[in-house]
This record gives sequence, C-alpha cells and structure tokens, in this order.
Amino acid sequence: VRQAITDCMHAGLRVIMVTGDHPGTAAAIAREIGLGGAHPVVAALAPGDDAGALLRTHAGVHVIARATPAQKLALVQALQADGELVAVTGDGVNDVPALRM
Repeated sequence: VRQAITDCMHAGLRVIMVTGDHPGTAAAIAREIGLGGAHPVVAALAPGDDAGALLRTHAGVHVIARATPAQKLALVQALQADGELVAVTGDGVNDVPALRM
C-alpha cells in the first residue's frame, strides 16, 4: 500500500483516506501507509455536514475520520461536482454507496 500511495502522489494524484475509524486509528494507519502524520479531519465536524464545505475548509486534507457511508458518498459527489475524477476503493458494505458513485 505504501508504494501505491507513493506512486499515486508522484503521478500527481490527490490521495484521501476516508474512514469510519477513530481519528487516532486513522492517523496511525495514514503514517503506516505513507500518507504522513497529518491530523485527521473528523467528518462529523463539517459545517452542516456539507461535504463540499469540509473539502474547501481543509483543502490539503489527506485523512478524514469518523465518516459515515452517507458522508463518504457526499465527499465523492462534492469532488465530482468540482470537476474531479474520483476513484474509490473499499472493503466493506459501508463503502458501497461511494463505490457505486
């Protein structure tokens, strides 16, 4: 995973890890996979749960923690609305809405 993250970043891709995990867990995983030791943004703290606002407020964010399936989907939709091409991976049923989008 670490090499894939490095390759993506060197190719100019923006990598964002969006997880339902606790911020401490998300930060530890981010460090382990090479996303740096950045402090995760907690999805529930987004103004009015507006995914676009969350992304604009934290433009350089690489880790979003405590995200619900609906918030994951909203983040994908917000990125797409801004003209971004988005690829999603996931390993659980909670990722399905974002994966389908």
